[in-house]
Amino acid sequence: MKSLLQTELSELKERLNAEKEAWEQNYMKKQEAWLVAKEREMKETVRQERDREIELVIGRLEEDGVQAREECERAAESRIK
Repeated sequence: MKSLLQTELSELKERLNAEKEAWEQNYMKKQEAWLVAKEREMKETVRQERDREIELVIGRLEEDGVQAREECERAAESRIK
């Protein structure tokens, strides 16, 4: 037969293991949530940088279009004269 001390020790070990498991699960959930938040943050940063680059390219293309149109107009005017 188990003594009272052995029974109490066994119960204490079981309770400690249950608490440890609960702590580990909680920790893993927190880590997963942190990783998801960081991934979301990184995706948003990349999206913002991409959008900024696209805007710069659009601006350059518009400037090139304006310059090309002005050159065509000048060339047409010089032919007319």
